[in-house]
Amino acid sequence: MQEELHSAPAPRSGAALLVPAVACAILSIVMTRMGTLFAVVSMVPLGFAAAVYGARAAWIALGLAVLGTLGLTMSTVAALSPERGFWALVGLGVLQFAANGLGFTWLMAGNPPVPGRPLPYVRTLYRLLAVAVLLAVLILRLFDGIDFYAIRAEVTDRVVSAHLGLADSAAAYPEGADAHPERIVAGLNRAFDLALTWIPRGIMLAALVFVMFINRQLSFLVSRLFRKRRAGDLTGFFAPKRTVWVFAAALPVILLGRTLPAPFVEIVAWNVLVACALVFLAQGGGIVLFNLSRRSMPVPVRVILAVVFVVIMFVSPVNLFVLGALLILGVAENWFPMRRAEPEAPA
Repeated sequence: MQEELHSAPAPRSGAALLVPAVACAILSIVMTRMGTLFAVVSMVPLGFAAAVYGARAAWIALGLAVLGTLGLTMSTVAALSPERGFWALVGLGVLQFAANGLGFTWLMAGNPPVPGRPLPYVRTLYRLLAVAVLLAVLILRLFDGIDFYAIRAEVTDRVVSAHLGLADSAAAYPEGADAHPERIVAGLNRAFDLALTWIPRGIMLAALVFVMFINRQLSFLVSRLFRKRRAGDLTGFFAPKRTVWVFAAALPVILLGRTLPAPFVEIVAWNVLVACALVFLAQGGGIVLFNLSRRSMPVPVRVILAVVFVVIMFVSPVNLFVLGALLILGVAENWFPMRRAEPEAPA
C-alpha cells in the first residue's frame, strides 16, 4: 500500500482543526447507531479527517468520538438497565468503539503526534495486520465465555417450533425437500460447527482486514471530493520480500500443529497463513490494476469492469477461481516481474 499521508496538507492551528474534528467525530458516532450497514463503515469520517485535514485532526476526532460514545453509552445503559452490570456494559460498548477507532486512526494517520519525541514509523501494511490481529484477539476473548452450543440448541428448537414440530411437519414437507425442518436443522448445525472451527483460524482476521480496507478505501474516495489527488490504490503495493517464505512455512506448521495436544499452534499458523494470503491477494490486485492503468480505456469501460468484478465476488465458485488467480499472481511476482514501467518516448 502506498504511503498516501506523507503528502498530507500542512499542519493547521488547533482552532482550525477543531471544527472538522468535531464534525467527523459526531458523524462517526451517528453512523455507529444507524444499523449494521452504517456501523461497518462508521470509521470513514475518522479516515476522512486524516486524509483531508491531517493526522492531528484525525486523533482529535478520535478522542472526541470516544468521549461522545462514553456519554451516549452511559445514558443508554442507564435507561435500559440502570442497576445490573452498569459499568460492565458501558465499558464493553466504549471498549469496542475505542479499539476500532484507535486501530483505524493509527492505520490512516500514522503514529499519534508526540511533541519532541516522534515515534518510529511503521509501514501501512504492518499497521493494518497489527490492528486486525489485536482486534481479532480482543473479539475472540470477549466471545470466550459465551456458550455457543446452548445458542445453537435454542435456535434449532425455534426452527422446529416454527414448523409445529418435526413429527407434524414431516407430513407437510416431502422427504428431501430443502424446506424440510430436519434438513434446515442439519444445515444450521453444520454451519455452526464450521463457524466455531474456522472463525479463530483466520476467518475473523480476514473479515477485520476486509472491513478496515473498505473503510480506508471509502475514506480516500470521499476525500477526493475535497482534495484532487489520487490515493489509496494498490498499483504500487509490493509484499515484503520474506513473506513468501513465511507463507510456505505456515502449511507444514499447521500439519504439525494438528498432531500436537496444543491447538494454539495450529490456530496461530492458520492465522499466519491467512494473513500472508491476504498480502499476496493485494499484490495480485496491484498487478492487475497496474496493467489496466497502462492501457488507454474510456471511463465507462473502467466503471463496467469494476462493477463486473464486484458482481463476480458474490458468485460462487467463480469468485474462488478469481481469488486463486490473484493469489497466484501475487506469489509469482516474487520471481517474475509483472509490473514494468513503459520506456519514455525519445525527445
